[in-house]
Amino acid sequence: MNLGELKTAVNSLGGETSLEELYGNEIESDGTVRVAVDARFCSIVTRAVEEINRIRPRAKHTTVVFRRPSTVYASDKAVAADGLNIPLSGGTAYTFEVCGKGNYRIANGDLVSVDNTHFVRVFGTIPNGATEAVIAFEGDYTLTVRNVAVYEGKFLSAGSIPAYSSRAEYDVDEIDFVALDGKSITTEDVELYGIKILDNRKITVPWETRGEVGVRYQRKIDEVTVNTSDYDALDIDPDLDRLLPLLVASYVFLSDDTTAKAQYYRQLYEADRAMIMREIRNLDRNNLIKTNGW
Repeated sequence: MNLGELKTAVNSLGGETSLEELYGNEIESDGTVRVAVDARFCSIVTRAVEEINRIRPRAKHTTVVFRRPSTVYASDKAVAADGLNIPLSGGTAYTFEVCGKGNYRIANGDLVSVDNTHFVRVFGTIPNGATEAVIAFEGDYTLTVRNVAVYEGKFLSAGSIPAYSSRAEYDVDEIDFVALDGKSITTEDVELYGIKILDNRKITVPWETRGEVGVRYQRKIDEVTVNTSDYDALDIDPDLDRLLPLLVASYVFLSDDTTAKAQYYRQLYEADRAMIMREIRNLDRNNLIKTNGW
């Protein structure tokens, strides 16, 4: 269904109250006369499409690649640091967070004093020839260290050394993401354990996870704007677009003199929606029986 078809369908539901009376007409550059729309009408259509799409969300797939450097030593625990020695053997870079009052020395480097009430991250590359050395801490009871890692592998610069956490994150705000959809995490080549989703915005996996992970998600729909042409298809499942005129009409005609009409179309929408939901549940049940054989 395109925008023009929706206007025609809603207009036919208006009876004595037409869209032309509510919004007027406008002439396009090719001479075509169409119902004019304002930002409110566009918002109504977008809102209706979003509501209907919750029945069967518009899904997409993307691939998340987890490539975190391997560690030869790692701990995310906050521990008392006085007398602590972290071995650098086999590593090329390090990172840790330190808080409190005390000192630390990396390999044979200078003694560094710490006097902080909050955690400060320290990171860098391990000097050549210092792979058998340690990071040594000394201080009073407040000196605390956490998120410690000694990495192996090459780093282009100290700035490319990541902070350590027991879990690696991928921020799904980078894609047109709304919510995870059904069995959202899939993989063929990687064994994944302990996958978590934080606030429907971040996919997190244990740090040691490597490889490509497929994610199926509900994408954001294409919004309707005043620049949307009557010939532009609306971003809705074709099997559900029969619901759209009823729902849009229930919003458009919601005014003092047409409230009863709006309520009537809302009731028709809810009844038709309930029938579709039953059809979907019956289809899912039949698929389950077919798959399991009982």
